[in-house]
Amino acid sequence: MGRPESKIPGDGPVADLARFLRTLRQQAGQTLRPMADRTTYSVSTLSRAANGLHVPSNDVLNEYVRLCDGGRRDQAEAHRLWVQARLHKARPRRPQPRTCTPVTAVTSPADLIAAMHDVRLDAGGPSLRDLEGRAGKLRLVLPRSTVSDALRGASRLPSWRLLEAYVRACGVPENELWLWRTAWQRASGRVDAGDLDMLGDLADFVNGSAHQPHRQPPGSAARPARASVGAEPSLLIRPLPPEIARRLPSVRIPAPRAADTRALPDERTAATPPPAPPPG
Repeated sequence: MGRPESKIPGDGPVADLARFLRTLRQQAGQTLRPMADRTTYSVSTLSRAANGLHVPSNDVLNEYVRLCDGGRRDQAEAHRLWVQARLHKARPRRPQPRTCTPVTAVTSPADLIAAMHDVRLDAGGPSLRDLEGRAGKLRLVLPRSTVSDALRGASRLPSWRLLEAYVRACGVPENELWLWRTAWQRASGRVDAGDLDMLGDLADFVNGSAHQPHRQPPGSAARPARASVGAEPSLLIRPLPPEIARRLPSVRIPAPRAADTRALPDERTAATPPPAPPPG
């Protein structure tokens, strides 16, 4: 007979999940060692799943319920408790208070990882195996091991291709990918002048400034400076919005040259009166 399990500490969603799993195992008359012999997961992994301190992966959770001969209702209840436990674990890591959606508030790798957890939970907490399958149907590559390392922060910031496949597998529509692209850029500190989203933002800003002269750029309260050339229509010169300006390389613009008031040769010829005829 194995040593008795430690008491589940405290209350809360993580403890509720652990109590449910232990009760399910006791009702099935199972112990950890025989359970481990019937699966690829070790005794320690199964023990951690129900110790009240850790939240198991969705794959481990499903296998635990299966080994305890759990039915569909047991699977549904275990998944409900698992989602609540994951939310409880993930939320305290996010900066508080948060006035924006996680994607638009991302400024660091930690923020990006938290946003990745959030979008997965919003999708119902699918397993990494499920996400890999969904990505495959979209003709995207999403290796489970690589995603697992990224979500644990065990590797460098995920590549954009991996992040794109991940959020698409979590149900993010294509017209919202630019939010994740810009969030990934902020987290990685990269400036890519060829990004379509940056060029689109810049084009919208320039076109809007030219055709809507009274529109203020987002986040800018500076008064516009008016510049005009000859009789051409005036063009309002406005500062770029901060979210665009900080992503552009600095460009030195030469100061305008003073107007040259000297007459051109043709002008001098036209302005000189013809010589007077000699006296007769």
